[in-house]
Amino acid sequence: MFTKYKNDIIAVVVVFIVCAIYVYPVLSGKVILQSDMQNTIAAQQDCYEHKNRTGEFPFWSNSMFSGMPTFMIVGPETGNLFRFIAAAINSGDFMPLKLLFISGLCFFFMLRAFRVNTWLALAGAIAFAFSGYNIIILEEGHITKLRTLALCCGVIGSMRLILDGRYWLGAALMALFINLQFISSHIQVSYYIFMAIGIWIVCEIIAAIKEKNIKALIKPFIFMAVATAIGTIPNTSLFMSNLEYTPSSMQGGSELDENKATKGGLEVDYAFAWSYGIMQTATLMFPYFMGSSSTESVNADSKVGKLLKANGYTNKKRKEAKMPYYWGTQDFTAGPFYFGAVVCMLFIFGIFVVEGKYKWWLIAASILSIMLAWGKNFLPLSKFFLILCLCIINFVL
Repeated sequence: MFTKYKNDIIAVVVVFIVCAIYVYPVLSGKVILQSDMQNTIAAQQDCYEHKNRTGEFPFWSNSMFSGMPTFMIVGPETGNLFRFIAAAINSGDFMPLKLLFISGLCFFFMLRAFRVNTWLALAGAIAFAFSGYNIIILEEGHITKLRTLALCCGVIGSMRLILDGRYWLGAALMALFINLQFISSHIQVSYYIFMAIGIWIVCEIIAAIKEKNIKALIKPFIFMAVATAIGTIPNTSLFMSNLEYTPSSMQGGSELDENKATKGGLEVDYAFAWSYGIMQTATLMFPYFMGSSSTESVNADSKVGKLLKANGYTNKKRKEAKMPYYWGTQDFTAGPFYFGAVVCMLFIFGIFVVEGKYKWWLIAASILSIMLAWGKNFLPLSKFFLILCLCIINFVL
């Protein structure tokens, strides 16, 4: 068995070593200053104090958004037996290493499920794990988002195994990955990923109709449906409890609003407050197309750096004097969402040379994802999917 999977094992070890080298300062005892993690710890503090006093987590906290249910930030403990896996990823030291490695591992698994060559899959895994966006959200402490992105790659890979005839293995892994990514409690990422998966399913159906072999999809789709149910059901207590408390949060309307009788929740503008600029899309391939971050250290050779030096700023003070190097449409950003020039060029090249249904799936999903990221800058599409999401929730519940 080792001989059969020798190259895959070597590739996984390489991914781990590369991740370990990148986060070596963390392994030597240093800690990344993650602003969102600090905010999360502060928001959780009263919950843990309540548990220390009573032995139970509270269902409500006043520490975030002027009051919100605690189900998505901490506790209460549930009967979901797989929560210990998520806890093992999040707890203890070396969390950046674990998150980067899981990102690379899940992407590698996904590519191998699509029968991509081992070494090409290794290159893809490293490119995904170290994409500019992943590094930015890791630095800022958006760990639930990064973990959900990684685990959703596992969902896609598992679905490919099912379509490839490996029903039981694929279904078991799909249920596991769906369960774990819902435990991560970043429903927004899950929503967008499942939207991309929906496009894939449509492409599979169209291809089966063209081949007059629609019956071949019945069994795989049954396994996928059952796996989805098994992965989702253990998390329904958190979803339903969170939904029950939502009307009492800021999403249920403001007590201070003079028109509260006619308004029930947040405005549409709030949902699209952090929209990606249309021209900013170019940063996926050209990182400094819109500058860099909003808090960049000043370069000593720049005009600002020379001006600071002329006014008595030492090198240390100059590095501490953060400047806004970003000039895009967002209020601020930690850096460009850079995928990699080589990766983008290979994607564009693949559009013209690769044949088959997967090409059209990836093109459609990529275009839709980019257009949805524009948010308020492309309101007709954004509002449609916002309303669609609300309709789905109302229909299911």
